[in-house]
Amino acid sequence: MITAMDARATLLETPALTLELLRCRVGRDPSPPSHTAKRQVVFPLVGTFRWHVGSEMSLLDPNHVMFVETDEESWDTHSTPTDLTLLIATVAAPTAHRLWRSPRPFRERVARISPRLQTQQMWLASAIRPGAPAVWEERVLDLLAAATAEAGEPPLPPSSRAAAALARRAKELFADRGELIALAELAELLDVSPAHLTDSFRRAEGVPIVRYQIQLRLARALRELPTANDLAALAVGLGFASHSHFSTAFRAHTGLTPSQYRAAARRGDGIERIRKRALAASG
Repeated sequence: MITAMDARATLLETPALTLELLRCRVGRDPSPPSHTAKRQVVFPLVGTFRWHVGSEMSLLDPNHVMFVETDEESWDTHSTPTDLTLLIATVAAPTAHRLWRSPRPFRERVARISPRLQTQQMWLASAIRPGAPAVWEERVLDLLAAATAEAGEPPLPPSSRAAAALARRAKELFADRGELIALAELAELLDVSPAHLTDSFRRAEGVPIVRYQIQLRLARALRELPTANDLAALAVGLGFASHSHFSTAFRAHTGLTPSQYRAAARRGDGIERIRKRALAASG
């Protein structure tokens, strides 16, 4: 895990688990190898980094969740100096046994997170409040169980190493640019044909390139909405053509309007309850 100079905030601490928010600035140098004595589930909120376990390397960004096993050596590398923010759940052994019920439950060590769970984890990072630890613990455990279930779903059809490597290079360009990159421009930057890039990315990630980039953009919206006062300015800053375009994409992604999500995060309301109420009102 990240071991650079960092700022850690403990959001929740109970006998069952600890939830922390880690913010750090990392350079090009690899992090020192590290171990953890307890299982962790890590949700990247900001930034992109490479996670190494043995000979395996995975690229992590806010569209992913990672599962850290006990007593294994891992380290991180970074293509450019970058800011990272991670939501880290460290689970006590008895809770891990009840939650996963096997010695090594993490068949997929890195998984692409669904829009629904991306919304839930971003909301937790901003909405969690002191007090009522049992309520917040239940919500965190629900998130961990759902993320594990998604990672345990049947994997995508096997993709070639070349396709996975090309998709990884494309994702690193998303991180460097911080904006939507057109397919033709992206293919030119990677020196491949648009058709080859489209096919390789879909085989490696299971979704089209544009949808993947939009999910990254909306992940940023989920981070910034709780403190945003001007939604139109936020929409433009995120690269959407208009406030209406942003609202439509956000609602399709989360089931809520931007203002509904912002209000829920500011009050600490349960996101699922707000979503169900919004769906009932629209029906």
